[in-house]
Amino acid sequence: MESTINKKSVRTQFNHTPSKGRIFTSPSLTIPEDGFSIREILKSHTSGASPAIMKTPEYSSEDSPFAGMDVNKMDLIDLQNLTKHIVNLRTNAENEIKKRKVQHTNDQQEKQKIALEKAAVEHYKSVKGDAKQL
Repeated sequence: MESTINKKSVRTQFNHTPSKGRIFTSPSLTIPEDGFSIREILKSHTSGASPAIMKTPEYSSEDSPFAGMDVNKMDLIDLQNLTKHIVNLRTNAENEIKKRKVQHTNDQQEKQKIALEKAAVEHYKSVKGDAKQL
């Protein structure tokens, strides 16, 4: 009687056969030479002219006093001022988010209150109608 021994094999670059992968038949939407390097993205972002690579573009109603300045050429005082400006913008944005959350919660509570009042009126009408039938 022969016994079969299952040997576990280790995949290496010498015994691995790669899969064929996917074949794309639709035309490519890539535009040659239309990519941005990290340096270009950061430079345009710090100058305030972000390239259209974001899903949701950001619009600012305030003009930054640091628009057009190169971060690599700033001295320490300018960098500290820029940091304070960014912290202020972030704080303002967080406060706006908190206000919107509170407003949303208040709106939801008002809607629930109105729905409960309507349900109470409907219940009262149905109970009053049932009492008339007796």
